[in-house]
Amino acid sequence: ARTLQELLDRYRASLHALETELTARRDNIFVERLPHDALDPSPSIVEAIAAINVLIDLNNQATASLADTQAAARTELRLGEIAQFVADIGLAAEEDRIRGLSADASTAKAERDAIETEGKQRSEKIAHLKTQLRDERRGAEQVNRYLGHFLGHGGLRLSALEAEGSTTYRFQIMRGEHAAYNLSEGECSLVAFCYFLAKLKDVDTEGKKLIVYIDDPISSLDSNHIFFVFSLIETYLAKPLEDNDGNVIKDANAKPTYRYEQLFISTHNLEFLKYLKRLTKPGKDNESFLITRKDSSSAIGLMPHYLRNYVTELNYLFGEIFCCADDANATDQFHSFYNFGNNLRKFLEAYLFFKYPSARNDRADHDERVRLFFGDGSNTEAFVQRLINEFSHLGEFIDRSTQPIDCT
Repeated sequence: ARTLQELLDRYRASLHALETELTARRDNIFVERLPHDALDPSPSIVEAIAAINVLIDLNNQATASLADTQAAARTELRLGEIAQFVADIGLAAEEDRIRGLSADASTAKAERDAIETEGKQRSEKIAHLKTQLRDERRGAEQVNRYLGHFLGHGGLRLSALEAEGSTTYRFQIMRGEHAAYNLSEGECSLVAFCYFLAKLKDVDTEGKKLIVYIDDPISSLDSNHIFFVFSLIETYLAKPLEDNDGNVIKDANAKPTYRYEQLFISTHNLEFLKYLKRLTKPGKDNESFLITRKDSSSAIGLMPHYLRNYVTELNYLFGEIFCCADDANATDQFHSFYNFGNNLRKFLEAYLFFKYPSARNDRADHDERVRLFFGDGSNTEAFVQRLINEFSHLGEFIDRSTQPIDCT
């Protein structure tokens, strides 16, 4: 640019010199003047302009291809960085590892799909089995199993009849092949109790910790059926849970686990109460209560000692008599000593009646039984007669009632 400017300045200077010379010639045309040598830098100017145009063309070309050049440079730079990164991380080995993991993933997916398919099949099977468990016909079969096998009552059975136009069932009690009508109170209780036990094995209750209340299940039943009802309660409710090897399953506190959360059994039948004393109970976590009626209301309290600890009155009487064998018990069990005569008389009446049954005269029969049992040639018989006669009466021995009993 500076060279072109210099050429232009010289060109202007040359033109100015020519202009000055021509002006002088015009003003005095008759004066002879020396020739003027004019410098012509035009070729150099043209060359300079051509060079500038070349630069302009090159600049225009560079400007037009700048984006492509920058993109190519960026691409080259990025590829260089990538090549360095690939070398640093060992891409080939990583790709091999990824291909291996992809193969493992495909295998795992196939296994997962197989497991999901199997799980779906099992879920469908479980749903089908649950439907079967809810099937009232199976409930009727369970009731009949209890009635026929455990209770030995083959005369009655429960039949599940499908309601017309519905999937529900209703029960029909059958006696043989005919519908049973006019059932006795005992038969009603029997069927109801068996149905209750069958419902405990229903899908909605099986395996759950239930609070079970059984209210006098032996109403109007004979002694055989009373025992069978007890055996069902013992087998299906009271016993601790066991594993497949027959070992008792215990909780975190090393205590046996049971099928119930709480179990209540009420009865007014003393024979059934006798069996309930033998019921499997959870250690000390059980109690016996007695409901007593007071005027127009009732009250619940702890069961008396004699009912809770003795199966029969005969056992109770023997316990009271045995208590008097030790003089030291007189301090705490003095009532046993005061009742000794009556207790001994009642115990011997019951015990000797079964040993020497006879039926002539009550008083004479009892005296004869005492003689047969204690008549060993000593004074034992007379001593026993005195105990059961004098110590069980005060009518002829009124003076003894004014003195404390001699426990020795």
